[in-house]
Amino acid sequence: MKIEVKGLGKRYRRSWIFRDLEATFMPGERWAITGPNGSGKSTLVKILAGSLRPTQGHIDWVFEGKSVAPQQVFQHISLAAPYLELIEPFSLTELLQFHAELKPFKKGLNYQGVIELCGLQRHADKPIRDFSSGMMQRVRLATAFFSESSVLFLDEPTTNLDASGKAWFDQMLEQFGRDRLVIIASNLPEEVRYCTHKLEIGSESNSRSRLKS
Repeated sequence: MKIEVKGLGKRYRRSWIFRDLEATFMPGERWAITGPNGSGKSTLVKILAGSLRPTQGHIDWVFEGKSVAPQQVFQHISLAAPYLELIEPFSLTELLQFHAELKPFKKGLNYQGVIELCGLQRHADKPIRDFSSGMMQRVRLATAFFSESSVLFLDEPTTNLDASGKAWFDQMLEQFGRDRLVIIASNLPEEVRYCTHKLEIGSESNSRSRLKS
């Protein structure tokens, strides 16, 4: 899916988080969204994913040459972020089965295969509430990586992951990020090192964001 933004801005009360943003995200590209704390990286991800409305500007979502309505964007995207809540009373198996009813896994994958790819076989029947923060983050990433979608949004994706978790993230991004538009919001060099495009938002004057390739 292609995402094009024109004159995009978000304001809370009288303060602009960012404004006058112009960018075109094309299928197969990998983008890094960077900026100081509070510059609106997560806010921008939510707007691009269609879950939050901008204060000004316009977004066009286009899939296979056809415009996608804002209320249908969720069908084409996957999102992983530390702030996304999981259904903690569910076991891992129950959570993945429930998720698959809302968004199918990629062809050839089922919940058992996803659990194996996560390396969490021993925890398949454990309630999510008993998972460590790193295990929870791995589950969030799994529901994004392994779902059938053309756009992958990753907001600070390695939060709470240990060294082995970060290595797993790199492997999954390489394997399951292919042929998808990947947008990563982060200031950590190790999280965005595979990105070939960069959108820097926020500045002392909250002026126009900068595009780099």
